[in-house]
Amino acid sequence: MKHISDNAWGKYEITRHPERPRSSEIIKEIFSNFIPYLQGFPKDPALIAGSAKFKNQKVFIIAQEKPKGQSLEEQTKVNFGMVKPEGYSLAMKIMDLAEKSNTPLITIIDTPGGDPFEHSAEYLQSWKISDCIYKMAGLKTRTISLILGEGGSGGALALQVADRTLMLENAVYSVMSPEGCASIILRNPARKEEAANLQKPTAEDMLTFGIIDDIIPEPEGGAHNDPKCTILNIEKKFSLTLNELAHFDVKKLLKSRYKRFTGYGEFKEDYTEIFKQRTMKSVHVIEKKFEKVFERLKKIGDHLTLHLAKTAKNEEIKNLKEPEYYECEKCNTHISFQTFLDNYKTCSKCGAISRKYFLSAHEWIECITDKDSFIESDKYLVPRDALKFSYKYEGKTKSYKDTVKKAQKKIGVKEALVIGEAKIFDTQVVVAVSEFGFLGGSMGSVVGEKFLRAVKLANHKKCPLISVALSGGARMHEGILSLMQMAKTNMALTKLKKPYISILADPTFGGTLASFASQGTIILAEKNAQLGFAGPRVTKMISGKGMDEKYYTAEFYLDRGGVNEVVSRKDMKEVIHKYLLSLE
Repeated sequence: MKHISDNAWGKYEITRHPERPRSSEIIKEIFSNFIPYLQGFPKDPALIAGSAKFKNQKVFIIAQEKPKGQSLEEQTKVNFGMVKPEGYSLAMKIMDLAEKSNTPLITIIDTPGGDPFEHSAEYLQSWKISDCIYKMAGLKTRTISLILGEGGSGGALALQVADRTLMLENAVYSVMSPEGCASIILRNPARKEEAANLQKPTAEDMLTFGIIDDIIPEPEGGAHNDPKCTILNIEKKFSLTLNELAHFDVKKLLKSRYKRFTGYGEFKEDYTEIFKQRTMKSVHVIEKKFEKVFERLKKIGDHLTLHLAKTAKNEEIKNLKEPEYYECEKCNTHISFQTFLDNYKTCSKCGAISRKYFLSAHEWIECITDKDSFIESDKYLVPRDALKFSYKYEGKTKSYKDTVKKAQKKIGVKEALVIGEAKIFDTQVVVAVSEFGFLGGSMGSVVGEKFLRAVKLANHKKCPLISVALSGGARMHEGILSLMQMAKTNMALTKLKKPYISILADPTFGGTLASFASQGTIILAEKNAQLGFAGPRVTKMISGKGMDEKYYTAEFYLDRGGVNEVVSRKDMKEVIHKYLLSLE
């Protein structure tokens, strides 16, 4: 793939210009008879929603509003352009109205991201964003999305799952802000310009990846230099796109939308492990043939060398042994390490989970399924390095390819999601379990594809789907393709025919929680699990201050209605089975 943007940071500077046209101006100049919808919803200053006329055709509009100007008063007036849960709830109401009346829906995107703070946690921001994505995925009407300025992560994606997406020439769309990517990946906030280029966020890049359908030109230097010209260009493109969509049957558009969003991702099959196994088998056959020769050599041979080799091996095995005792990180009780492992890495006294020893994907599968019932599928999928993501750190070059290979070697799995069929007390299920040890369980192209295949397998087997999420969120190394996996997984769930039980394990953050993990028919969370729309580090980076720890707990989200039940690991299998029986 060719990417022509070599100055993405320059695009950010243009699109963040304080005088850039905002959604309210677009609505005022292009549409007539705009009627805002406020009935029964608290006002969210960062979201404009209602009905209007476009050249005598009725349309519904959902638009994100960024601040005009640079003063603190202007910024806070619209919450810096960050939409809160009540805004996304209003957006879904407008979607319903558009669908019921078979009226086209136009969304305008311009936000640094969804609001991540205390109020939004209380009103289930992750769930609302995920619900918006899910609703747009299956919305039975014609939809157009315009990326006007800054398309910031899941907060933008919530309104972008459309039949056609247009993007202004200097707009940007990314999984994380350049400042965030520089802090987290490059570990230096000053490298924001480099981070911007790494993520490939420009309109040209979006066209290359198939995220958008067309680029709307801007005047030289940016839309703020000639707002009237920019607005005229937007109006022309809206007119052409609405006329185009009018010729399509909604059922065909839904099929096309499903195909498009489930098609996002860059991956391949990697069978090198199988070839290695076959090679080793051939070596063993040769060894067998020469066994007698080897025996003679041993009798003659170098007993001292053999003795030294055995001693070194025994010492190596001794060094790899687990510690004798485990000290609980919460109550400080000492228990034998074997008891700790038998209790699925939780304290046998207080039940606290460990944040030093995470359960691997296969340990989670052992925890919740019948012994030896799991049959893994699609285990050889690996990601492609679509962005050619590579950077310098401490004088060494770090690439996404090398990062993936190291994780594969260290953890022993190909990617951050393990899927397959299994049984829970003899009930047939399909499971999709995160591997937190693999790049923090982050969601990239392979995770999205494997979840899609898990849904298809559940439909084929006519059985429920069980997912266990442990993830830091979307994977920045894959840029916009990582963000699209939120839409891909939720789009997949629109076709699921059987119940879906989602388990939120420790920790579950970001795009994972704001997509498939919060879409369960039943949502369970493990006791003491850390959950949230944005992790503590990201939240502190945005605001300069952190939030109280209670806003990151499973118990908090139980009280707020986000989960059905909080369950200890040792009881998880029985509780899952209880819900399977009730749903059946």
